[in-house]
Amino acid sequence: MHRTGLRIMLLMLLAGPAMAAADDALHPPIPYEVIAERVEANRAALGLDTGAAEPERTDFERLLFPVRARANATPFRVHLVTNYVDHDAYGPGFLQDYECGVRTYDLPGGYDHAGTDFVASTFQEVSTEAGWMEVIAAAGGVVLDRHDGEPDRNARGRNESVISNYIVIRQDDGMEVFYYHLARDSVVPLEIGERVQAGDYLGLAASSGTSSEPHLHFQMHHPARFQRIVDPYGGPCASGPEPVWQ
Repeated sequence: MHRTGLRIMLLMLLAGPAMAAADDALHPPIPYEVIAERVEANRAALGLDTGAAEPERTDFERLLFPVRARANATPFRVHLVTNYVDHDAYGPGFLQDYECGVRTYDLPGGYDHAGTDFVASTFQEVSTEAGWMEVIAAAGGVVLDRHDGEPDRNARGRNESVISNYIVIRQDDGMEVFYYHLARDSVVPLEIGERVQAGDYLGLAASSGTSSEPHLHFQMHHPARFQRIVDPYGGPCASGPEPVWQ
């Protein structure tokens, strides 16, 4: 191959990840303000307060991983994490995951990625269509909010609906955990205030709402102290040194 042609191919390969990252960054953040209003109203209706005034990270329950493969998913019993919580409040382009790396993202409008993205692998569309990636409760608690019925094939941010299919669980330790981007008609039909146990099925991972690929966006915070975010991972640049996983 001619040297110039080889150079162009190498440049294209090197530019690929950067181009993909730029495309991913085009999708808008989840509309937390809308969901937060619903959560606050349901919390008040259930008579729940914000919990202990000064909870410590060590007070929280150890969590199960919130995804699992269905029994028939034998060829693809794997998942991966594509983005972690962004702990750098500056932006855009200032990134810091729990290990002080850059495996996260932010947006020009001021949004810092506030959760952990669990992505089905290796063939995302196949896994999504087959319903192989189940979302489960990371810990026991009550349903604080839920929503279903939105289109769930909105990969690359080309969405028909801003709101995703989701469920919010108020854990027994006071933590409020958000499970976003679920498949349409898959969200468990529980009423606000009904209980779930750790490991209970909540729905299927898909790409509803503002989503760049089929995945679960797992976000947690404690309303009494950690209004912004709690990172389930622990490290030198996280909410604390120890993870909250089991």
